[in-house]
Amino acid sequence: MRRWPWIRFMARGRTALKMASMQRCLAAIWKKCSAAQGGEILYRPFDSRFAIGTEGWRVWKRGPNTPLHTGFEDYDISSGHLNLWYDMPVEGMTLHGRAGRYLAGDKGGTLALIKHFRNGAKLEGYMTLTDRKDSDFTGNLSYLTQGIRLNIPLGRYRHIPKGTSIRL
Repeated sequence: MRRWPWIRFMARGRTALKMASMQRCLAAIWKKCSAAQGGEILYRPFDSRFAIGTEGWRVWKRGPNTPLHTGFEDYDISSGHLNLWYDMPVEGMTLHGRAGRYLAGDKGGTLALIKHFRNGAKLEGYMTLTDRKDSDFTGNLSYLTQGIRLNIPLGRYRHIPKGTSIRL
């Protein structure tokens, strides 16, 4: 079982109703910031390079000044995306696109190119375009956000739990 140290409570379930589809439901309370519930449906035909999925989430902001942080503030939002994946003919390369509504209430899309290495490492370059301006690392306001993510697995080393990784 994978561990998420920042989650105080989580209930989840998943099932495959048909051979090429997968459904997942999740309800969670994160440390002091929020609680969420939602789900995802994924359809990927066997022997296909394409997959399509949709996800929807309802998120509530938790009240930091309530006893044991169990209360909620007067802020909640719905978020959802349509996801598309394409496994490119180049070994270990995946193109991922998503469009929908983000947690800040802005609408837009993300395009990512992901390289999976044989040792389990993953390198991802992405760019997100939304209808809301946000400041970038130089302090300029822009509708476009871009970045690079690196995920290095550590679970193969002695005394480190399986599934542990460094995410940069």
